[in-house]
Order: sequence, then C-alpha cells, then structure tokens
Amino acid sequence: MIYDISLPIRSGGVVYPGNPAISIVPQQAIAQGAGANVSRIDFGSHSGTHVDAPKHFFDDGAGVDALPLDVLMGPARLIVFGDEVRAMGEAELRAHDLAGVTRLLIRTRNSAWLATGSSEFHPDYSYVAADGAAYLVALGVELVGVD
Repeated sequence: MIYDISLPIRSGGVVYPGNPAISIVPQQAIAQGAGANVSRIDFGSHSGTHVDAPKHFFDDGAGVDALPLDVLMGPARLIVFGDEVRAMGEAELRAHDLAGVTRLLIRTRNSAWLATGSSEFHPDYSYVAADGAAYLVALGVELVGVD
C-alpha cells in the first residue's frame, strides 16, 4: 500500500515568511480556442511538501537532484506528538521506539493548521530541534518528514 501524504500546491498557499508566494495562473485555455490548457506556476522550492536536501543547510551540501530516490520512498514509521509539543528534541523522540527505523514521519499540531486551508503562517510551528536531529542521525534515520 502506498500513502501519498503530500500537500497540494495552490495559489495563495502558506509559505514561510520571505519566501516567494505560490501563484498558479492559466495562460492558455481550450475554452478560449487554445489547443491545450496551460498554466504558469511560480513558487519557491520551500513550498508545500518538499525535500530539504543538504544544500538547503550547507553551501557544499548535495542538492535534491543528487539524493537517491530509494531514501525518499519505502516503509516509514509514523509517530504522533500532542499539541503541547513544539520542539521535538532528543528527550521527546526517545519516548518512541525508533530502533531500526530509517524513515520517520512525524505528525504534530501543524496538521490541524494545514487542514484549514488557510494561508496564514504560524511562527510557533512544531519542528525537530537540533539535538533531536542529532539523535535521529545517530540512530541511522535517513529521512524525517514533519507535517
């Protein structure tokens, strides 16, 4: 079974402050005599469901085009944190059995905000803290997805 957990890209969708806005504008329409429906799509690479490749954090890091696809697909463990958790550090992650996990999906209070369809950015979003990331790397986790 394959579960697609990606968020749709839509005009006016939520973006991180300072990132380009998401814009999808029809450029050609069959209804207006064109041979096909064609849209112009503009958005930053940090929009919607996306991969933060090492290049996102390090100048000499690999770009998303260099990531092996098998890291991005396959069995994953899902863990859920309550609304009271903002930063998921080592202590919060240790509460879950992550032995042998290589792909981890984390559901947080962010999902409720995303489900509204609002374009409002929440600066107090839940995230993996630096010590949590270091802990996951030490365990051999290769992929982390946070809502």
